[in-house]
Amino acid sequence: MKKDFSNGAMSELMEGLTNGNTSNSGTGINQEQKERSLSSRQRKYKEENERVCTIINVELMNKARFIAGKEGINIREVFEAGLNFAIKDYESKNGPIHTRKTKSKKGDAKKVFDI
Repeated sequence: MKKDFSNGAMSELMEGLTNGNTSNSGTGINQEQKERSLSSRQRKYKEENERVCTIINVELMNKARFIAGKEGINIREVFEAGLNFAIKDYESKNGPIHTRKTKSKKGDAKKVFDI
């Protein structure tokens, strides 16, 4: 049986696929509605934190998990402590970092952090 896509149904389908419609799995909730439904605490958390994805050496990751488990802290806190340590060390040698977009260059982290 052939499906009838008359009365603009096909164009609506294509528009939904191509115009960046952000509905959530057919629930009809778009990104704006999600943002409005966040509590002030959730909004503040979202503004102060950023989700990242990276690849980490297996042995380092296992050690970070061990520390988090042994100390009863979140793995995110282990990473933040490490980043804070590295950034403070860098700033003590190179001066304060002002966060603005700069053109990146290829470097060597081992040389930067004296590892």
